[in-house]
Amino acid sequence: MAIVVSGLRKVYPGGKVALDGIDLTISGTFGLLGPNGAGKTTLMRILATLIPPTAGSVTIDGIPITDVAAIRRRLGYLPQKFGFYPQLTVYETMEFMAALAQVPADRGRLMALLERVGLADRAGARVRQLSGGMVQRLGIATALIGDPRVLIVDEPTAGLDHHSRVGFRNLLAGLTGDRTVLFSTHIVSDVETTCSRLAVLREGRVIFTGTPGELAAAAEGHVWTVAVDPPDWTQFETRFRPVAAVREAGRVRARLVAPSPPPGYAAEPAAPTLEDGYIHVLRCAGSGGTAV
Repeated sequence: MAIVVSGLRKVYPGGKVALDGIDLTISGTFGLLGPNGAGKTTLMRILATLIPPTAGSVTIDGIPITDVAAIRRRLGYLPQKFGFYPQLTVYETMEFMAALAQVPADRGRLMALLERVGLADRAGARVRQLSGGMVQRLGIATALIGDPRVLIVDEPTAGLDHHSRVGFRNLLAGLTGDRTVLFSTHIVSDVETTCSRLAVLREGRVIFTGTPGELAAAAEGHVWTVAVDPPDWTQFETRFRPVAAVREAGRVRARLVAPSPPPGYAAEPAAPTLEDGYIHVLRCAGSGGTAV
């Protein structure tokens, strides 16, 4: 089971280029990482057959997305913004979504799906009584009603607290099996322990594909820690754009992602993290350079 994207381009009315020549092969648990406006949602909506591409092709399990009916039988989709009827119970919502998907509303199967996402004990609760994390879990349960071969989830942890984000990431990681799970995010930690492979998008282009480890390694030799005296901090921050800073022992210890250590300061090389790699490839793409 794979999604193959070739030369995909999307231009909206008015000339805005949202995607500009996307080439990707997606399987397993795959993450789309990028800042807001990078084109992630546009790509998701094309894959979900909700909007047509301007140019290029996509196949899912060997089937072109122009065969909308066949694709939708194989697809589960959870958009970034969705809603349920607040007065319905969790189980009534599952029955309603099963009817929309034209699949049997077998109680045993629907309860098994709720059990899988950790909501079986909330089956009788009204949707309006659920927390944000629970609503997201219900969204996944409804997306799985048709037993899709491909599950597409757009920004699933946006707005969730840390505990809910961790739980939701763990849920996604457990859904793969022989299914492809594709999800987009602008939160680096979402892909760090969940995805086997990922792509980074910037301004409608793919600027990196690989494993999380390979993304972190892209910043090897470009990460530095620097101790800065507090009176110099404002000037230092403005000039060098540190990615993190912490106050310790009367000084500010800053972390930089840069090709070389900052002149005039004593800097030590540091092991790169996934976030360092992400920042590195974004900055290289923004300057017209290449990250790896």
